[in-house]
Amino acid sequence: MNALSLNFLAPYRQFAPVIMRLVLGAIFALNGWNKLQGIEGFAGMLGTWGIPGASTGLAYFVALVELLGGIAMILGLFTRLFGFLLAIVMLTAIIFVHIPNGFLGEGGYAYPLALFGLASAMALLGGGKMGLDDMMGWNTD
Repeated sequence: MNALSLNFLAPYRQFAPVIMRLVLGAIFALNGWNKLQGIEGFAGMLGTWGIPGASTGLAYFVALVELLGGIAMILGLFTRLFGFLLAIVMLTAIIFVHIPNGFLGEGGYAYPLALFGLASAMALLGGGKMGLDDMMGWNTD
């Protein structure tokens, strides 16, 4: 037996998506709430970043996707749908805002890339056990 294999964790694999969606959900729900608190400032930033169609409406859309998507992730509700939407939000942020700052620099794309990866995983995997999708029988594999 390889000492580094950590096979003793194998029975708990089913909880990996739960951990991922709880962490992702908390991050997005709080960021979405924060954006809503300063929506005019966020709308202004979208315009300065050169995002096509930047407006207050787009700012509200992004903030609400993050807030509602974060809450949905925590609850495990419509996990794949919100995983997809949150991945699109992060990919857009990476392309239009973070890439010019480099990977690790201030405002770099390392953190948004991690969020993109987690959101994409949720879109592909679903929320796993202990979520409303699972309780309703909506987790299709």
